[in-house]
Amino acid sequence: MAMAKAVVAPSYQPIESIVRDGEDGILFKPADRGSLKASLEYLIADEKKRSYIGMNARKKILGSYLWKHNAGKILDIYKKVLKSD
Repeated sequence: MAMAKAVVAPSYQPIESIVRDGEDGILFKPADRGSLKASLEYLIADEKKRSYIGMNARKKILGSYLWKHNAGKILDIYKKVLKSD
């Protein structure tokens, strides 16, 4: 996703909690070859949509899913724990 590439992934948790189908990735039904094939064909056939999804994916990663974001969340939790003592 960080490389601005459209991601095709099975619709399992926790993937569904991050990837918005049709917005920043394409989700297919797990263990369903036809669903995977349709998802891939859809992206192959539509360069504009593929680019749109890829750019949205990159924006999402850069805005919320870098290590610095995770570190910030951990520091926030740590500060709350210290305040509660």
